[in-house]
Amino acid sequence: MNQLENVQSFRIADALRCTWNGAPSGPNLASPRERVVGPASNWPGEVIWQDAVVKSKNRVSLGYWDGKKLRGMVSGRSRQGRNSWEIDRLYLYGSWPSLQYWDYGSFEERWDLGWYEDFSAEDAGLELLEQLNTAAGCRAAQRVYLRLPANSPALTLAQRSGFTAGVTETLLEGYGGDAGGVPQTKEGPQGMRPVDPPDEYGLFQLYCASAPAKAREVLGLTFDQWQEHRETGSGLFKPAGYKEWVTDGPERLAGWLRITRRWVIVDVQTMTHPDHPEALYPAMDYALAQPGIQRWLVPSYQEAVSARLENRGFRRVAEYTLMVKMVAVPAFRYGMAPVEA
Repeated sequence: MNQLENVQSFRIADALRCTWNGAPSGPNLASPRERVVGPASNWPGEVIWQDAVVKSKNRVSLGYWDGKKLRGMVSGRSRQGRNSWEIDRLYLYGSWPSLQYWDYGSFEERWDLGWYEDFSAEDAGLELLEQLNTAAGCRAAQRVYLRLPANSPALTLAQRSGFTAGVTETLLEGYGGDAGGVPQTKEGPQGMRPVDPPDEYGLFQLYCASAPAKAREVLGLTFDQWQEHRETGSGLFKPAGYKEWVTDGPERLAGWLRITRRWVIVDVQTMTHPDHPEALYPAMDYALAQPGIQRWLVPSYQEAVSARLENRGFRRVAEYTLMVKMVAVPAFRYGMAPVEA
Protein backbone atom coordinates (compact mmCIF):
# COMPACT_ATOMS: atom_id res chain seq x y z
CA MET A 1 0.00 0.00 0.00
CA ASN A 2 1.50 3.34 -1.03
CA GLN A 3 1.19 6.56 0.94
CA LEU A 4 -1.79 7.83 -1.04
CA GLU A 5 -3.65 4.62 -0.23
CA ASN A 6 -2.67 4.98 3.43
CA VAL A 7 -4.48 8.33 3.73
CA GLN A 8 -8.25 7.97 3.72
CA SER A 9 -11.33 9.73 4.98
CA PHE A 10 -13.15 8.05 7.84
CA ARG A 11 -15.86 5.47 7.23
CA ILE A 12 -18.35 4.32 9.85
CA ALA A 13 -16.30 1.16 10.44
CA ASP A 14 -13.20 3.32 11.00
CA ALA A 15 -15.08 5.53 13.46
CA LEU A 16 -16.27 2.48 15.39
CA ARG A 17 -12.73 1.08 15.50
CA CYS A 18 -11.32 4.39 16.72
CA THR A 19 -14.00 4.71 19.39
CA TRP A 20 -13.41 1.15 20.61
CA ASN A 21 -9.62 1.58 20.74
CA GLY A 22 -9.68 5.13 22.11
CA ALA A 23 -7.81 6.41 19.07
CA PRO A 24 -6.41 8.83 18.32
CA SER A 25 -4.98 9.60 21.74
CA GLY A 26 -2.12 11.71 23.01
CA PRO A 27 -1.51 15.39 22.31
CA ASN A 28 -3.34 17.42 19.72
CA LEU A 29 -0.44 19.19 18.00
CA ALA A 30 -2.72 21.88 16.52
CA SER A 31 -3.79 24.83 18.67
CA PRO A 32 -6.90 26.61 17.37
CA ARG A 33 -7.94 29.69 19.29
CA GLU A 34 -10.87 28.05 21.05
CA ARG A 35 -8.51 25.41 22.42
CA VAL A 36 -5.78 27.88 23.39
CA VAL A 37 -8.05 30.14 25.41
CA GLY A 38 -10.31 27.18 26.32
CA PRO A 39 -12.19 25.36 27.43
CA ALA A 40 -12.75 23.45 24.20
CA SER A 41 -13.51 19.92 23.18
CA ASN A 42 -10.31 18.03 22.45
CA TRP A 43 -12.04 14.72 21.74
CA PRO A 44 -11.16 13.76 18.15
CA GLY A 45 -14.07 11.34 17.95
CA GLU A 46 -16.38 14.32 17.44
CA VAL A 47 -14.92 15.14 14.02
CA ILE A 48 -14.26 11.49 13.10
CA TRP A 49 -17.96 10.67 13.43
CA GLN A 50 -18.87 13.90 11.67
CA ASP A 51 -16.68 12.90 8.72
CA ALA A 52 -17.94 9.30 8.70
CA VAL A 53 -21.65 10.10 8.88
CA VAL A 54 -22.33 13.67 7.78
CA LYS A 55 -19.56 14.31 5.20
CA SER A 56 -19.77 18.06 5.70
CA LYS A 57 -18.46 20.35 2.97
CA ASN A 58 -17.04 22.62 5.67
CA ARG A 59 -14.75 20.03 7.30
CA VAL A 60 -12.22 17.46 6.11
CA SER A 61 -10.86 14.70 8.37
CA LEU A 62 -8.24 12.22 7.21
CA GLY A 63 -6.55 9.25 8.84
CA TYR A 64 -3.19 7.67 8.06
CA TRP A 65 -3.61 3.92 8.29
CA ASP A 66 -0.99 1.21 8.64
CA GLY A 67 -3.21 -1.80 8.10
CA LYS A 68 -5.81 -1.44 10.83
CA LYS A 69 -3.62 0.79 12.99
CA LEU A 70 -4.24 4.52 12.96
CA ARG A 71 -0.82 6.20 12.76
CA GLY A 72 -2.02 9.77 12.38
CA MET A 73 -5.02 12.03 11.91
CA VAL A 74 -5.62 15.56 10.66
CA SER A 75 -8.83 17.57 10.55
CA GLY A 76 -9.54 21.05 9.22
CA ARG A 77 -12.60 23.26 8.87
CA SER A 78 -13.65 26.40 7.11
CA ARG A 79 -13.71 29.58 9.16
CA GLN A 80 -16.09 32.48 8.51
CA GLY A 81 -15.97 31.89 4.75
CA ARG A 82 -15.15 28.99 2.49
CA ASN A 83 -11.87 30.54 1.29
CA SER A 84 -10.27 30.47 4.75
CA TRP A 85 -9.61 27.14 6.51
CA GLU A 86 -7.89 26.12 9.74
CA ILE A 87 -6.37 22.84 10.89
CA ASP A 88 -7.71 22.30 14.40
CA ARG A 89 -6.67 18.68 15.03
CA LEU A 90 -3.36 16.98 14.27
CA TYR A 91 -2.33 13.67 15.84
CA LEU A 92 0.83 11.80 14.88
CA TYR A 93 2.31 8.61 16.30
CA GLY A 94 5.81 7.40 15.56
CA SER A 95 9.45 8.32 15.90
CA TRP A 96 10.73 11.87 15.49
CA PRO A 97 14.43 12.28 14.62
CA SER A 98 16.43 13.17 17.75
CA LEU A 99 13.23 13.73 19.71
CA GLN A 100 11.58 11.42 22.20
CA TYR A 101 9.72 13.84 24.41
CA TRP A 102 8.10 17.19 23.87
CA ASP A 103 7.31 19.74 26.55
CA TYR A 104 3.73 20.39 25.50
CA GLY A 105 2.53 23.98 25.52
CA SER A 106 1.04 25.83 28.42
CA PHE A 107 0.00 22.96 30.64
CA GLU A 108 3.52 21.52 31.11
CA GLU A 109 2.47 18.01 30.18
CA ARG A 110 5.00 15.62 28.72
CA TRP A 111 3.93 13.16 26.09
CA ASP A 112 5.88 10.26 24.62
CA LEU A 113 5.81 10.61 20.84
CA GLY A 114 7.93 7.52 20.24
CA TRP A 115 5.27 4.86 20.65
CA TYR A 116 6.08 3.21 17.32
CA GLU A 117 9.82 3.42 16.84
CA ASP A 118 9.69 1.69 13.46
CA PHE A 119 7.29 4.24 11.99
CA SER A 120 8.08 7.79 10.87
CA ALA A 121 5.59 10.31 12.23
CA GLU A 122 7.05 12.96 9.94
CA ASP A 123 6.33 10.98 6.77
CA ALA A 124 2.74 10.45 7.87
CA GLY A 125 2.39 14.09 8.88
CA LEU A 126 3.64 15.40 5.55
CA GLU A 127 1.23 13.21 3.63
CA LEU A 128 -1.71 14.10 5.86
CA LEU A 129 -1.08 17.84 5.57
CA GLU A 130 -0.63 17.62 1.81
CA GLN A 131 -3.84 15.66 1.32
CA LEU A 132 -5.83 17.98 3.58
CA ASN A 133 -4.57 21.06 1.74
CA THR A 134 -5.57 19.45 -1.55
CA ALA A 135 -9.04 18.59 -0.24
CA ALA A 136 -9.51 22.11 1.14
CA GLY A 137 -8.42 23.56 -2.21
CA CYS A 138 -11.07 21.48 -3.96
CA ARG A 139 -13.57 23.19 -1.64
CA ALA A 140 -12.40 26.66 -2.78
CA ALA A 141 -9.97 27.25 0.11
CA GLN A 142 -7.31 29.84 -0.66
CA ARG A 143 -5.58 29.90 2.73
CA VAL A 144 -5.11 27.18 5.33
CA TYR A 145 -4.05 28.23 8.84
CA LEU A 146 -2.25 26.20 11.48
CA ARG A 147 -1.37 27.51 14.96
CA LEU A 148 1.39 25.62 16.77
CA PRO A 149 3.15 26.06 20.12
CA ALA A 150 6.50 27.79 19.68
CA ASN A 151 8.39 24.69 20.88
CA SER A 152 6.36 22.20 18.84
CA PRO A 153 8.21 19.53 16.84
CA ALA A 154 5.53 20.01 14.18
CA LEU A 155 6.86 23.47 13.23
CA THR A 156 9.52 22.01 10.95
CA LEU A 157 7.01 19.51 9.63
CA ALA A 158 4.58 22.30 8.71
CA GLN A 159 7.33 24.31 7.01
CA ARG A 160 8.30 21.28 4.93
CA SER A 161 4.65 21.01 3.92
CA GLY A 162 4.61 24.59 2.62
CA PHE A 163 3.37 26.53 5.64
CA THR A 164 5.11 29.80 6.46
CA ALA A 165 5.38 31.36 9.91
CA GLY A 166 3.48 34.61 10.12
CA VAL A 167 2.40 35.93 13.51
CA THR A 168 3.91 35.15 16.91
CA GLU A 169 1.39 35.23 19.75
CA THR A 170 1.69 35.15 23.54
CA LEU A 171 -0.98 33.72 25.80
CA LEU A 172 -1.27 35.72 29.04
CA GLU A 173 -3.46 34.53 31.88
CA GLY A 174 -4.69 36.20 35.03
CA TYR A 175 -7.75 37.04 37.08
CA GLY A 176 -10.16 39.87 36.43
CA GLY A 177 -12.79 41.47 38.57
CA ASP A 178 -11.02 44.39 40.22
CA ALA A 179 -12.96 47.37 38.90
CA GLY A 180 -10.54 49.83 40.47
CA GLY A 181 -12.89 52.76 39.98
CA VAL A 182 -13.64 51.89 36.35
CA PRO A 183 -17.14 53.12 35.46
CA GLN A 184 -19.45 50.12 35.01
CA THR A 185 -22.37 50.58 32.63
CA LYS A 186 -24.67 48.20 30.83
CA GLU A 187 -23.68 49.80 27.54
CA GLY A 188 -20.00 48.91 27.95
CA PRO A 189 -16.71 50.74 28.46
CA GLN A 190 -16.73 54.48 28.96
CA GLY A 191 -16.32 56.30 25.66
CA MET A 192 -17.11 53.19 23.60
CA ARG A 193 -20.29 52.04 21.89
CA PRO A 194 -21.55 48.65 20.67
CA VAL A 195 -20.43 47.59 17.21
CA ASP A 196 -22.96 48.14 14.43
CA PRO A 197 -22.99 46.28 11.08
CA PRO A 198 -21.80 49.39 9.17
CA ASP A 199 -18.65 49.39 11.35
CA GLU A 200 -17.27 46.30 9.62
CA TYR A 201 -15.24 48.19 7.04
CA GLY A 202 -14.12 50.68 9.69
CA LEU A 203 -12.78 47.75 11.72
CA PHE A 204 -10.87 46.59 8.66
CA GLN A 205 -9.31 50.05 8.35
CA LEU A 206 -8.41 49.93 12.06
CA TYR A 207 -6.81 46.52 11.54
CA CYS A 208 -4.78 47.83 8.57
CA ALA A 209 -3.52 50.74 10.66
CA SER A 210 -2.64 48.69 13.75
CA ALA A 211 -1.15 45.50 12.26
CA PRO A 212 2.24 45.49 10.49
CA ALA A 213 2.53 44.47 6.85
CA LYS A 214 3.87 40.98 7.64
CA ALA A 215 0.90 40.23 9.88
CA ARG A 216 -1.55 41.49 7.26
CA GLU A 217 -0.01 39.15 4.69
CA VAL A 218 -1.02 36.28 6.97
CA LEU A 219 -4.32 37.54 8.36
CA GLY A 220 -5.56 39.09 5.13
CA LEU A 221 -4.60 41.91 2.79
CA THR A 222 -8.06 42.57 1.41
CA PHE A 223 -11.34 43.22 3.20
CA ASP A 224 -12.75 39.85 2.12
CA GLN A 225 -9.65 37.94 3.30
CA TRP A 226 -9.66 39.69 6.68
CA GLN A 227 -13.40 39.18 7.12
CA GLU A 228 -13.12 35.45 6.43
CA HIS A 229 -10.26 35.14 8.90
CA ARG A 230 -12.31 36.57 11.77
CA GLU A 231 -14.21 34.04 13.84
CA THR A 232 -15.77 33.46 17.24
CA GLY A 233 -15.19 29.73 17.68
CA SER A 234 -16.53 26.42 16.47
CA GLY A 235 -17.67 22.97 17.40
CA LEU A 236 -19.30 21.79 20.59
CA PHE A 237 -17.91 24.66 22.67
CA LYS A 238 -18.76 27.53 20.32
CA PRO A 239 -19.52 30.57 22.49
CA ALA A 240 -23.17 31.39 22.86
CA GLY A 241 -22.34 35.02 22.19
CA TYR A 242 -19.80 37.75 22.53
CA LYS A 243 -19.82 41.51 22.94
CA GLU A 244 -17.93 44.07 20.89
CA TRP A 245 -17.43 47.80 21.29
CA VAL A 246 -15.63 50.47 19.28
CA THR A 247 -14.20 53.90 20.00
CA ASP A 248 -15.01 56.61 17.48
CA GLY A 249 -12.11 58.78 16.36
CA PRO A 250 -12.21 62.15 14.61
CA GLU A 251 -12.45 60.49 11.19
CA ARG A 252 -12.20 56.73 11.67
CA LEU A 253 -12.48 54.15 14.43
CA ALA A 254 -9.80 54.53 17.09
CA GLY A 255 -10.28 51.35 19.12
CA TRP A 256 -12.05 48.00 19.36
CA LEU A 257 -12.74 45.55 22.17
CA ARG A 258 -14.24 42.06 22.08
CA ILE A 259 -15.08 40.03 25.19
CA THR A 260 -16.13 36.41 24.74
CA ARG A 261 -17.17 34.23 27.65
CA ARG A 262 -16.19 30.61 27.12
CA TRP A 263 -17.76 28.99 30.16
CA VAL A 264 -15.49 30.02 33.06
CA ILE A 265 -12.91 31.66 30.78
CA VAL A 266 -13.00 35.28 29.62
CA ASP A 267 -11.38 35.62 26.17
CA VAL A 268 -10.37 39.21 25.36
CA GLN A 269 -9.20 40.81 22.11
CA THR A 270 -8.48 44.45 21.38
CA MET A 271 -7.09 46.80 18.71
CA THR A 272 -6.05 50.43 18.96
CA HIS A 273 -5.17 52.92 16.25
CA PRO A 274 -1.50 53.98 16.57
CA ASP A 275 -2.54 57.64 16.33
CA HIS A 276 -4.88 57.22 19.32
CA PRO A 277 -3.01 55.18 21.98
CA GLU A 278 -5.23 56.72 24.66
CA ALA A 279 -8.13 54.59 23.38
CA LEU A 280 -6.45 51.47 24.77
CA TYR A 281 -6.80 52.33 28.46
CA PRO A 282 -10.60 52.49 28.93
CA ALA A 283 -11.00 49.34 26.83
CA MET A 284 -8.47 47.36 28.86
CA ASP A 285 -9.72 48.74 32.18
CA TYR A 286 -13.25 47.61 31.38
CA ALA A 287 -12.09 44.18 30.22
CA LEU A 288 -9.92 43.64 33.29
CA ALA A 289 -12.88 44.51 35.51
CA GLN A 290 -14.75 41.43 34.25
CA PRO A 291 -14.66 38.67 36.90
CA GLY A 292 -13.15 35.28 36.20
CA ILE A 293 -10.09 33.69 34.65
CA GLN A 294 -8.95 35.84 31.75
CA ARG A 295 -6.84 34.72 28.80
CA TRP A 296 -5.48 37.18 26.28
CA LEU A 297 -3.86 35.80 23.10
CA VAL A 298 -1.75 38.82 22.19
CA PRO A 299 0.14 39.17 18.88
CA SER A 300 3.77 40.23 19.16
CA TYR A 301 3.12 43.67 17.65
CA GLN A 302 0.78 44.64 20.53
CA GLU A 303 3.57 45.33 23.02
CA ALA A 304 1.52 47.89 24.96
CA VAL A 305 -1.19 45.32 25.68
CA SER A 306 1.30 42.70 26.89
CA ALA A 307 3.14 45.21 29.07
CA ARG A 308 -0.04 46.44 30.74
CA LEU A 309 -1.25 42.91 31.42
CA GLU A 310 2.06 41.93 32.99
CA ASN A 311 1.93 45.05 35.15
CA ARG A 312 -1.44 43.80 36.37
CA GLY A 313 0.08 40.47 37.40
CA PHE A 314 -0.80 38.39 34.35
CA ARG A 315 1.70 35.65 33.54
CA ARG A 316 3.00 34.44 30.21
CA VAL A 317 1.61 30.94 29.79
CA ALA A 318 2.70 29.94 26.28
CA GLU A 319 4.00 31.18 22.95
CA TYR A 320 2.39 30.27 19.63
CA THR A 321 3.15 30.68 15.95
CA LEU A 322 0.29 31.19 13.51
CA MET A 323 1.25 29.68 10.16
CA VAL A 324 -0.44 29.90 6.78
CA LYS A 325 -0.28 28.09 3.47
CA MET A 326 -1.57 29.52 0.23
CA VAL A 327 -3.57 26.85 -1.55
CA ALA A 328 -3.86 26.53 -5.30
CA VAL A 329 -7.54 26.19 -6.15
CA PRO A 330 -8.14 23.66 -8.96
CA ALA A 331 -9.34 25.28 -12.17
CA PHE A 332 -11.95 23.32 -14.08
CA ARG A 333 -11.90 23.47 -17.85
CA TYR A 334 -15.27 23.16 -19.47
CA GLY A 335 -15.73 21.81 -22.95
CA MET A 336 -17.77 19.49 -25.14
CA ALA A 337 -17.19 15.80 -25.61
CA PRO A 338 -18.85 13.36 -28.02
CA VAL A 339 -21.30 10.84 -26.57
CA GLU A 340 -23.03 7.88 -28.10
CA ALA A 341 -26.71 8.19 -28.82
